[in-house]
Amino acid sequence: MLKGINPILTGDLLKVLRDMGHGNEIVIADGNYAATADSVNRPPIWITSTDVIEVIKAILEVLPIDSGSDRRASRPVRCMTEYGDSLHTHPTYPVHDEFMRIVAGSLDLPAEEMVMNVGRDKFHEQARKAYAIVATLDPRHFACFILRKGVLLPDPTAENSCEQKGSEGPPVPMLTIGQHLG
Repeated sequence: MLKGINPILTGDLLKVLRDMGHGNEIVIADGNYAATADSVNRPPIWITSTDVIEVIKAILEVLPIDSGSDRRASRPVRCMTEYGDSLHTHPTYPVHDEFMRIVAGSLDLPAEEMVMNVGRDKFHEQARKAYAIVATLDPRHFACFILRKGVLLPDPTAENSCEQKGSEGPPVPMLTIGQHLG
């Protein structure tokens, strides 16, 4: 257990969320979804202790949602639907209504600019390109979502955005790739 980290976020899931870069996508899927078949980049991460909505809430505690890329082609937040693609955010299923309530607080822009419904076939096609798939045992139909990772902006109040505070004493310089303390 870790302080301040939701226990739903397993070590494997935290590693994936950290390793994802800006623009990478993660799928959070219900128990009806073919997670193993669509996981072409790595095996799915199974979270069987709770439902899709609770997993998404936990992920949104640590994952910034992309608000800067071109949203005309593909919105950074997508919901699987039975029918075709739709740029409207009207919930199609009760689980979509729940999803919209929790995701709205994590978006930098209005939901109508960030969320879209995606038909089943296109959703599977997009999911195969995702960085990772989180599979749950949630029995609800069409409780499948895609989130695109955004960026964390530097704290404008920090003296040096490349430093972080240690537990005591002066700031500790952060290392870049190839650097080491010596």
